[in-house]
Amino acid sequence: MKNSSNYKKPSYFWYKTVFYTASKLVCKFKFNLKVKRNEVKDAKGAYVLIGNHASVIDFIVSCVVAKRRTHYVSSNSFVESLPVTPQVKKAQVIAKNQFQTTLPDMKKMKQALDNGTPIVLYPAGLMTEHGASLFIPPSTGKVLKWFNKPIYVIKSVGSYFTSPKWGKKWRKGQITVDAFKFKDVDELKDISAEELYRQVVEVLDFNEYEEKRKNPIAFKGGDN
Repeated sequence: MKNSSNYKKPSYFWYKTVFYTASKLVCKFKFNLKVKRNEVKDAKGAYVLIGNHASVIDFIVSCVVAKRRTHYVSSNSFVESLPVTPQVKKAQVIAKNQFQTTLPDMKKMKQALDNGTPIVLYPAGLMTEHGASLFIPPSTGKVLKWFNKPIYVIKSVGSYFTSPKWGKKWRKGQITVDAFKFKDVDELKDISAEELYRQVVEVLDFNEYEEKRKNPIAFKGGDN
């Protein structure tokens, strides 16, 4: 049931007109974004979009892929460190303490979904420093089942080398994205939280260095 008493949808102006447009331009001319498939762009209603967290720029890429207004789940420290913090808050980012998910945070996410707006989250909760997967909390399976909404995955390759956590500048190479449906609501009913967690860890597993050996694209500029 919808609960819109204190619910605010992301600002159309700041999210769709400003952030989406800017993200699209950056992805095209700076990131050289290539999309293998995009099953998210035509998704109706609320859904949860989860992704591998390789870089700080992941939210720019997912903004372009999702197209619709969504609520991003991010850490308070990251949101407050941005030069456009007030504008980002108007986009109704769900900011929480890093590595902690309180009941009020959970309710905000559930409220957004129940009001028909998708949410985007990165289960690892931290961008990688070494280009490979980080630990994902086991509670992820329980949370996704509780949300009870379709789950989509956005898997990116190249975002780590475009903007590594230790780097100071963006490099230009290529980011390749695969966005696909992972679980439907009916599938969530027939799977345990433990098995769902195992599959989430498996589907989000990544190693940028292994991918680079397979496809040795040069990333030019920035710190090597």
